[in-house]
Amino acid sequence: MVDLTERSRKSEEDYFRRKEQELIDKLRIRKEAEAHRKGLAESIGLENEQILDVLRELGFDRATVVVLFLVPLLR
Repeated sequence: MVDLTERSRKSEEDYFRRKEQELIDKLRIRKEAEAHRKGLAESIGLENEQILDVLRELGFDRATVVVLFLVPLLR
């Protein structure tokens, strides 16, 4: 009986440890995305989060987003 109780407790601890790690990972990803968005916003002086998210999804970062201002000159 003790073995079953101990195994059950370990299983429960493992479950909550995995869930806690998942939440920590989600929070880390969210913070990284926010920091990236903030860097883009500072680089180009834009605060619209939807546009910043699209730029991030397209692969622009703080250094490359300034190249967008040169596109009209190339046409």
